[in-house]
Amino acid sequence: MVHRGRSLWGPRCPIWVSFLIGAFFALTAGFAHAEDTFAVTGVPVDVTADTAAAAREQALLDGQHKAADILLRRLTLQQDWGSLPVLADAQLFEVVEGIEVEREKISTVRYLGDLTVRFKPNAIRALLRNANIRYAETVSKPLVVLPVYRNGDSLQLWDDSNPWLSAWGAHVTKGGLVPLVVPLGDLTDIATISADEAVQGNSQKLAALAQRYQAADALVVVAAPVSGQNGVDVSATRYGVAQQDRTDVIHVPGQGDDTGDALLARAVGQVEFQVEENWKQENILHFDREEMLSVTVPLKELADWVTVHRKLGDIAAIRSVELQSLSKSEALVGLHYIGDIDQLKLALAQKDLELDQDAATWTLHLAVPAVAPPAAAPVETAPGATVPGTEPPAGPNAPSPSGAPDVSAVPDPSGPSPTGSAPNSNAASPSPSAPESPSSPVPPPSGGT
Repeated sequence: MVHRGRSLWGPRCPIWVSFLIGAFFALTAGFAHAEDTFAVTGVPVDVTADTAAAAREQALLDGQHKAADILLRRLTLQQDWGSLPVLADAQLFEVVEGIEVEREKISTVRYLGDLTVRFKPNAIRALLRNANIRYAETVSKPLVVLPVYRNGDSLQLWDDSNPWLSAWGAHVTKGGLVPLVVPLGDLTDIATISADEAVQGNSQKLAALAQRYQAADALVVVAAPVSGQNGVDVSATRYGVAQQDRTDVIHVPGQGDDTGDALLARAVGQVEFQVEENWKQENILHFDREEMLSVTVPLKELADWVTVHRKLGDIAAIRSVELQSLSKSEALVGLHYIGDIDQLKLALAQKDLELDQDAATWTLHLAVPAVAPPAAAPVETAPGATVPGTEPPAGPNAPSPSGAPDVSAVPDPSGPSPTGSAPNSNAASPSPSAPESPSSPVPPPSGGT
């Protein structure tokens, strides 16, 4: 912190210092974490009522409740879902920041659309803290997925006939704390790593592929059909620096007349669910542990400090940044943070900030950026694809999802999904890319007028 009346360089402060200090306080005034974590997109609504206006009002209300449920589950561990607070309709005004509507269709009695609901971060944090529910909000760097299919002694990775690769390409979702990326499988990927090298955990080859897609770590997921049964066994091993190497083993049983594609699609969802749970476990915010760490930030140019401070502002574990001294070559700052030092280092790494200790001195510096990824590397959700714990409930009073992962380390959902159903008047704004279209009617359901 710069104290009034105390000059760092003598009686006359250079213009560049005035600019830098001004930029610092401008950033401090807006010190807030990334908002995308607190936005829920693609929430479908479909409501029939006596009039189109009544259907729209109820649909917007239902959509907000669904989105709130998705967000609370996104931030919390499955074992705490049964204790999540049930939002009353009036509370939506306190926690919802805005609504956007896409693909809106209206008939005389029916309303359909997809909602994006943005929530107020501080209001959601207060809601969970007041309920004594642990939560995480640190977003991981992308994780590159290598889907290896084992059929007897054969291993497939980049083969066109690999059904496991196809399942990941069709069902990778977005919206959680761990973005997943499926490689293109082009000639560069094929030359970078083979199926055998992926299964053996070749660190150099895995790191090269992760760097190509600007990912922090690599996730090798090996699927093998269970002989004589309608099921599949999956081992998921995460390699890299963001988390210590770990392996989760998941058995996904078949359901009824499961086709191979349907079974593998559910396996993708369960692996992704487990990856999210592992990340949240390691990044739960511990408000009962607050520490202060003095660090030196080397500066090559003035913009470095502005960049570092902006990145620090996006880290949930850091409560405040205290500027203690400043020169052309370095800044000395105090980081007030919650949790332990390992959690802090992990959170900093997600923002390309490296925290190192040399004897008794801590240094924080910008990491060397990774090579830009090839175009169209991320693969987004296929229509209708869902993951346990992230899909919207079926209605305002729907129970918790029944497709919970069959993983011994993950308990069953412990309670119903919190929802509500009375009308309110939260305004919805159409998305610029998908304006409201009352001229695109939909046929009423059977018996409608």
